[in-house]
Amino acid sequence: MENHAKVASQLEPWRELTGKVVMITGASSGIGREFCLDLSRSGCRIIAAARRVDRLKSLCDEINGFSSNSNESSLNQEVRAVAIELDVSANGPIIEDAVQKAWDSFGRIDALVNNAGVRGQTISLRYPHIKVHQRQNWEKTKKNRASTGLLNLWRKHN
Repeated sequence: MENHAKVASQLEPWRELTGKVVMITGASSGIGREFCLDLSRSGCRIIAAARRVDRLKSLCDEINGFSSNSNESSLNQEVRAVAIELDVSANGPIIEDAVQKAWDSFGRIDALVNNAGVRGQTISLRYPHIKVHQRQNWEKTKKNRASTGLLNLWRKHN
């Protein structure tokens, strides 16, 4: 039990999740969607980011419904989740604009769950002249682009 108390004290400030703002990429389905649901149940505010906005809006409606009380009108309901369209394979300025919109939603972002992904090899359908991406290159690209956009904002605000 001593070790448990020591570990618990080291988890601060993340021991208490209530009110933390978490941005999750790849949030429209799969593990990303589940991260959003679980973190919202733990009291986090959610910035759900992905390409499929219709799915994000449905997810955010579901999360925002968690906090609704049958005695409250929908006008007084607190927003706990917002949808942000984000393609992590986009170029820098597009990523930075999406991250700025995400930041503006709650005035900060406390954590990033960089979950967006792709299966196997992909060919750009918009730009067929672009060569096939290997999974390792994709992982480097998504981590650098989404993380860099958020890190730049953190530096700016701290």
